[in-house]
Amino acid sequence: MPTENRSNTEKKLCIRDCRECGSTALTWQTHNKNVGHAQHSRLTTQDVQCLLVLGCDECSETLAVLTADQVAAWLTDAMQIIAGPEITYGPTPGCKHCEEAERCRLTDCPECDAQLHEDVNGDGVRPDT
Repeated sequence: MPTENRSNTEKKLCIRDCRECGSTALTWQTHNKNVGHAQHSRLTTQDVQCLLVLGCDECSETLAVLTADQVAAWLTDAMQIIAGPEITYGPTPGCKHCEEAERCRLTDCPECDAQLHEDVNGDGVRPDT
């Protein structure tokens, strides 16, 4: 998703109060729009676009309209940010301190900071298995 569209989508998704009445009672609704030239009884999936509409429950003001594609792209970006990089556990090849740390059941090598195992207890020591 282009940065320009992403920031615009993010702004719309972050609306917290109505610009007309100031109410915080806002609701997202879905709306299907016929974007093709077919009659309603002859629509195919390519003739229909799903829109998400943010409206104010107090004054009925429409505050934002987004396509399902825009929301899906934003959610995909957000999911990748939340997930973060994958952690690889294991010793640094050739590090004698890693070997010693594994024998002592430590989760991290004190010399090279390699993460040998997940620190599930927060104490730096592997639990008994």
